[in-house]
Amino acid sequence: MGYKMLIIEDEVMIRKGLALFTDWKAHGITEVREASNGAEGLEMIKSFQPDIVITDICMPIRSGLEIIEETMVEYKYIPIIISGYSDFEYAQQAIEYGVTAYLLKPVDTDKLLEAVEKAKEELHKQSLLEDYQTSCNNFINSGFFVEKPQQQYGPIVTQMLDYVHDHYSEKITLGIIAEHLHYSENFILRRFKEEVKANFSEYLSQYRISRAMDLMRTSENTLSEIAALCGFSEYKYFRIVFTRYVGCTPKDFQRLVKEDRFFAKKQ
Repeated sequence: MGYKMLIIEDEVMIRKGLALFTDWKAHGITEVREASNGAEGLEMIKSFQPDIVITDICMPIRSGLEIIEETMVEYKYIPIIISGYSDFEYAQQAIEYGVTAYLLKPVDTDKLLEAVEKAKEELHKQSLLEDYQTSCNNFINSGFFVEKPQQQYGPIVTQMLDYVHDHYSEKITLGIIAEHLHYSENFILRRFKEEVKANFSEYLSQYRISRAMDLMRTSENTLSEIAALCGFSEYKYFRIVFTRYVGCTPKDFQRLVKEDRFFAKKQ
C-alpha cells in the first residue's frame, strides 16, 4: 500500500531537502507534496488529504501545532514535527496532539525515516481498526440478534426467542426447546425459519456473541469466563465463532474496547 505525504516548512532549503533527500517511493511513500507556510499547509491538508504530515512548528500565519489541532481529527493523518526549538512546552503539546515524533533541526535523516516507518505502522493499525469497526457494525446493524417486539412473531417463535434470551448461557438444542414447548423439532424449526428468516443455530450463535460483546464492554471477566457465561463450553470454539461473525478475535475486540478506540465502556 502506498501513502501520501505533505511537508509543511517555510524555509525553502529545508523543505526541498526533506522532499528530495531520499527515494520516498522506496519507503512506501508514493506521493510527496510541499507547502511553504501554515495557511498553504492547512488548505493542502484539506485538498490533498495526506496520510503523513511533516510540519515545522514556527511558521508564518499558522503554526504547525495550530494546523494539527484544527485538522488531524477530521483528516486522520499521522503528524511528525520538526523544530528548531527543544522547548519542553512545545514537545508536551505535540505529545498531547498525538504527534508520532518531535525532531530537532538540523533533522537527523535516520530518525526521520524511523519516524515515517512508525507513522506507516500506525496507519496500518488504523486501517485494521476501520476494518474491525466495519465488520462489527455490519454484525450489530444486521438486526439478527436485536430483541424485537414480541408481537412481530407468532406465539411459538416468541416462546423460542424468549427461551434463548433467558437460557443462552446454558446448553440449548432444538430438541430441548421442542420438549419445553411440547412440539416436534421439525415443526418449530419450520416456524422459526419462516418468521425469523434465519436458521435457529445461526441465530443462537449470533445472540450469544452479541451478549459476549456486551460483557466485554461492561465487565472485568476474562475471555474464558465470558465464553462460558455465553454458553460456549470451550474458549477455542468461542474464538472461532466470534471471529467469523465480528471480523476480529475476542482478544483484539477487548483490547480496542479497553483503549476506548472502539466502543466506549458502558457506565
